Amino acid sequence: MDSQNVFFRLRLKNSLFILLIVGVILACLISVLNAFMSFSGKYEVQRFMRSVVQEDGAKLIGMYADSREDGTEKLPEDKPKEELPDHHPGLLSFMWADGDSSASWGFHDCFTAEVDPQKNIVSVIRNFISERESGLIEEIASYSAKTGRPSGNVHGMTYLYSSIGGHDMLVVVDTMNDIANKNRFRFFSIVIYLFSLLVLFLIAWLISHIVVKDVEGSFNRQRQFISDASHELKTPIAVISANISVLEQQVKENRWLNYIKMENERMGQLVIDMLYLAREDAGVMEYDMKELDLCDVTACAVLPFESLAYEQGKKLSLKIPDEPLNIVGDEKKLKQAIIILTDNAMKNSDSGADVRVSVGMSGQKAFVKVYNTGPGVPVEDRKRIFNRFYRSDSSRTRDTGGCGLGLSIAQTIAEGHGGKIALESETGSFAEFTIFIPCVQNKKKHRDAPKEES
Repeated sequence: MDSQNVFFRLRLKNSLFILLIVGVILACLISVLNAFMSFSGKYEVQRFMRSVVQEDGAKLIGMYADSREDGTEKLPEDKPKEELPDHHPGLLSFMWADGDSSASWGFHDCFTAEVDPQKNIVSVIRNFISERESGLIEEIASYSAKTGRPSGNVHGMTYLYSSIGGHDMLVVVDTMNDIANKNRFRFFSIVIYLFSLLVLFLIAWLISHIVVKDVEGSFNRQRQFISDASHELKTPIAVISANISVLEQQVKENRWLNYIKMENERMGQLVIDMLYLAREDAGVMEYDMKELDLCDVTACAVLPFESLAYEQGKKLSLKIPDEPLNIVGDEKKLKQAIIILTDNAMKNSDSGADVRVSVGMSGQKAFVKVYNTGPGVPVEDRKRIFNRFYRSDSSRTRDTGGCGLGLSIAQTIAEGHGGKIALESETGSFAEFTIFIPCVQNKKKHRDAPKEES
């Protein structure tokens, strides 16, 4: 995998993580601010309406008192409407008068009227400044009667039925401007929030770049060291191999010489693997991508293991579909990955074990499944089994000669083809590695195809 892509994703991941945390905090603050503004606006409207009830109610009571002729107050139905003339205070200052019950109306346009118990208007005390629809008050009365609510909001008009001095009153306040202001505040809050997220992302990206820069430099130096060391080791390994060949011709069968030859071959394979991974990390690994039949590739990779399985007393079976299974990939590298998985199955199974290799389709991807009975992979090792130089069973690995790079290389090859390797295992029973590779086309769906894990 290209190290530049790895560190790009690392910077992106860190930036998004920082953005998520700060974004949530900022969203909470904006939500609290919007809630406070909404609550504050409702409180001011309620306070305003209470003040209107007090002032216009006092005016209503005063007019009833002034109309007494025989010492008794006239009933509402007997009182002429002319004695309660329509009026309005105009747009006064929005500041509340300290200690004054007749507080100013601010920028709210309001309507007050005396109503009977059936909520019919008896007398208009204060009318709207601006023209309103004729059916607005009737609609409010109908809404209140339908819902049973003495207060509420209809079409941006906040109403309140109240009683003062034995008289029922209706107060309607125009809060459309308040609603419009709240909507504008929410809109600008969202715009500022999104702009802040963009700025925060840029800042987080810069911080992540600074933090990751040293790590990336260390990784590149380490990768270069591995590449250089591997190149340098190839020459002495080749010299040792040549000298071993000469000694084999001059010296009779010698177990010490065999040990040297075996370890030299192991070292040579290790150097090859390290060079492969170093080239992959540097992003210079070239893939000869072409259309091929995965069934043929798998057969060529697995059949050479038949003699080894026979010698070890194991049962090796290969199951491939009758029809070609076309994919686009590098034949040599795919063959290498299948050989690694098959060799891994042979090494991690005991005598008499069952090793099965099968090819098929799962959704939009082809798969090669390598199954073997045996000890399986412990649960605690399954997340690290593809790590470089990681060996689940060191004692078994010493016997088989592995160095812990095979599965990492196989995974790298699968990812280079746009696929992946999935592992299923049951400790003490079996282990199953599956390579998933995208298909060119799906001609036929095969039964018993394993589903790819998400």
